[in-house]
Amino acid sequence: MIQVPREQLFVCPKLQGLVLWRLLFYWSGCVTLTSLAVLGWSMVSDPSAEFGQHVDRLAAYAAPALVVALVLLPIVIVDVINLSNRFLGPLIRLRASMRRLATGDRVMRLHFREHDFWHEFAAEYGDLVTRVERLEAREPVEV
Repeated sequence: MIQVPREQLFVCPKLQGLVLWRLLFYWSGCVTLTSLAVLGWSMVSDPSAEFGQHVDRLAAYAAPALVVALVLLPIVIVDVINLSNRFLGPLIRLRASMRRLATGDRVMRLHFREHDFWHEFAAEYGDLVTRVERLEAREPVEV
């Protein structure tokens, strides 16, 4: 079976948007708390220095780490989107197929992309579709 790449960046915008907001929340919290920890450590290790000197040290010490964090953030975001597509894409296809099956439409067995999750689920769903087809062949069901 030929694997077609996904055309949509977000296959489930509501859930994926929530995951991205959560990721940004944790990322910004981590950057903020790390900066405060460095500032606090500077103040404890040199209590005679003025607050402005501690802030200057923070800027000097934390700037490289902040640059790295900013560079890594888009990479992490893209990876999280791709990972979420690997488990949400199959679930969306399964839901659409279940809707068609419930209305009496003929459905085919599902085949997920190679790197997607839930392959066993697709196989079990295929067994269910086969069972429904056999039962309907014996006695048609009205929906």
